[in-house]
Amino acid sequence: MRESVIFQEIDSAAEERGLRKGEINMVLKQLNYRVGLIETSIQAQIETLNLSEVEELGKALLDFSDVADLVTWLQARILKDWGN
Repeated sequence: MRESVIFQEIDSAAEERGLRKGEINMVLKQLNYRVGLIETSIQAQIETLNLSEVEELGKALLDFSDVADLVTWLQARILKDWGN
């Protein structure tokens, strides 16, 4: 059963969800340290990001000095998504 393609796909998807959740938790901790406590509405937006977007945010937050920088980054992501 472990060798079935369906099982491997399910296992891979579950692994990616777990990795994404862990990365989101780490990014939220880093953001709270870097710019202060994040409002729940902003946190909810971050939790909708896919894994590659979370990784991008993890890099971008190094340049943030306040929550406004985070909001600007999230708004740019939304505009970019609308453009696709």
